[in-house]
Amino acid sequence: MKLIYRPEIDGLRGLSILLVILFHAKVPYFSSGFLGVDIFFVISGYLITSIILNEIKLKRFSLINFYERRARRILPALYFLLFLLCIYSFFYQAPYFSKDLSQSIFSTAVFIQNFLNIIEAADYFSLDYDYKSLGHAWSLSIEEQFYFFFPLFLILLFKYNFKKYLTNSILIFLIISIFIYFLFRDYNQNLTFYLTFTRIWEILFGAL
Repeated sequence: MKLIYRPEIDGLRGLSILLVILFHAKVPYFSSGFLGVDIFFVISGYLITSIILNEIKLKRFSLINFYERRARRILPALYFLLFLLCIYSFFYQAPYFSKDLSQSIFSTAVFIQNFLNIIEAADYFSLDYDYKSLGHAWSLSIEEQFYFFFPLFLILLFKYNFKKYLTNSILIFLIISIFIYFLFRDYNQNLTFYLTFTRIWEILFGAL
């Protein structure tokens, strides 16, 4: 069974990206445009779960092939961008800014930019954040971290015949993620904004 193309999903994805761009461009009336990231997470959860479950049911899911498809989809464009930034940094940036960018390039390349943002206490809503060349890669890092573990979880459920608990299992992890979010929200807003465990409830909502 082949997944049916859903043009409305592509429309929502385009809308979510547009909202984020308008937010960072400081366009009036779009001060909540960062919610486009939340929409994107939900869509990603829906799409990736649909693809994986469809292949598992057809008994043709391969973890290697899944990771390979993700790599072919993401890495060429991402690494080309990082390469251009390396050249730009070498010729046009002062040493201090080059060091900052090189940290971001490395963190983005291995999908841990969200943790770098936490360490640097980067405020997503400050004007300084708009000058971080790869600050936006934090959301991609969360997605790829999720995609690394989630297929393994689904494989184990089906392999050991626990597939009837699939919905309940996703719901439990979703609730735990929301609980962790509220637990840390007042303690450290940056932590809850960028931390994988306080964000995956949105992806799991799409999966559900």
